[in-house]
Amino acid sequence: MLATFSITSPTALGDNLDDFIDCTSRIIHSRKGGVTTLIKLAEPLEAFINNPDRNEHFISEGLYECTILEQGSRLSPVAPKKNYLEQISALRVKPAIWEIFRGFADPTYDCLAVGGYVGGSFMIGFNGVLDFGICYSTLGNRWLEIRPAVEMTMGLSAEVSGGIHAGHDSETNYRDRPINLSFRNSMYISALLGFHETSRDSLLPNTAGMDFSAGGKVNIGVGFQINFTAFPLGTSYSSLIQKLIDND
Repeated sequence: MLATFSITSPTALGDNLDDFIDCTSRIIHSRKGGVTTLIKLAEPLEAFINNPDRNEHFISEGLYECTILEQGSRLSPVAPKKNYLEQISALRVKPAIWEIFRGFADPTYDCLAVGGYVGGSFMIGFNGVLDFGICYSTLGNRWLEIRPAVEMTMGLSAEVSGGIHAGHDSETNYRDRPINLSFRNSMYISALLGFHETSRDSLLPNTAGMDFSAGGKVNIGVGFQINFTAFPLGTSYSSLIQKLIDND
């Protein structure tokens, strides 16, 4: 009689783990189900961390259980965010799972952005700005964002100028809508060459750049930008899976 061996396919494990995390993110982001649901969702991830062979069995079972939980929770009331986050904080789980669950329940996103501006001023002026951002959230989704903006500037100035900049928006509160409004404020210093800093949805500057001007200025600017989700770039849970692996 021939012996049979079960070989776990890395592709199958990866697909099932992605599907399980995707299902888990939907339930937790909707803030449905209580502590029992959270514990059931955490158990396969705890097993994944603790099992040195990363065996597929418990992830497959977890995906099946998650599908049942999602179907059963559709008519459940949405828990207040504060109470739901307190339930997550009370879980006795590995730190990586706690961090991932909080990222699902109260998601944030980061963006790497580049762009430029043109404008002019004589004491008071206006700048037009256009930025492009590659964004990714704690829910695992990624997208290309287009950000037109306008600023009113004021200060000691007589100039026409333009500039380029780059920045990193970190841990911004996630918004489900494809079009959002953000407020921004900037500081400009230039005489032929110069620099500027901008704060977008942040108290601290998160963008810096170089100016080219005909004239000179020491200005501050205030305005708003419209954030368009121009093109979804899919979903990737590789960074979340790496957190689980690093928690060994």
